Amino acid sequence: MRSNCRRHIILILAALGCLGSPATSFPIVSGHWDAGPVIVIDPGHGGYDNGASEKSGEIREKDVSLNLARILSQSLSPDFQVILTRTGDYQLDILERTATANHFRGKLFISLHAGGSFQHQAGGISIWHYASPTNVPFRTNSGTKLPETVKNRKIPWRDIQTIHAASSRRFARLLHARLTETALITPVRIHSGPLPVLEGADMPAVLIETGYISRPADLLILQHADGLSGLTDAIARAVKDFFLKNQAQK
Repeated sequence: MRSNCRRHIILILAALGCLGSPATSFPIVSGHWDAGPVIVIDPGHGGYDNGASEKSGEIREKDVSLNLARILSQSLSPDFQVILTRTGDYQLDILERTATANHFRGKLFISLHAGGSFQHQAGGISIWHYASPTNVPFRTNSGTKLPETVKNRKIPWRDIQTIHAASSRRFARLLHARLTETALITPVRIHSGPLPVLEGADMPAVLIETGYISRPADLLILQHADGLSGLTDAIARAVKDFFLKNQAQK
């Protein structure tokens, strides 16, 4: 009951634009207010939530996603205002992530993750956009799954992301094209599902699993600065493509 109350308080405050915590805890880390549209980058996991990890446990998804977010923010900052939902190793509630994006009136929300599997042959990049839980079964490659309590519950804010469904799918396709061009990690796939981290975002939103930590070939890319820069450059180009196409359609 206490958790449900907190959920509604966060969402109401975010909708009113007076959510205090994200506004004070998550600063603009690159770019300027007059640089362009606000891009919110969400490094997945954090704190006690390590996410996926390789066999020794030394390489953790939470660290990979934060490294990717930092590099991506630098790639985008000349042309965009960039906000990170977390800037260090601490845990965030899912609702805090999208509440931060909504509070800062983001124009694009990108949640960064990495996959993991007990099968070493499993690998590649997965790009997710939101779909209703009534339409598809859901489980991401990093092991996150839709809680049973959410599957059949009517959530009043769910329609927020469905409003942006077409734009989210379009951005996913642009990401697919750019990440396929790099050929750093293959294959690149597009999926849809009721990801809780996307459903509250009042803007086009995607989640990217940038490779499998459990697959040696993917891990080699995710461990090195050149590999991370190649991936983030591709994502940054897709972001620019997205806004150029939007301008052309106006």
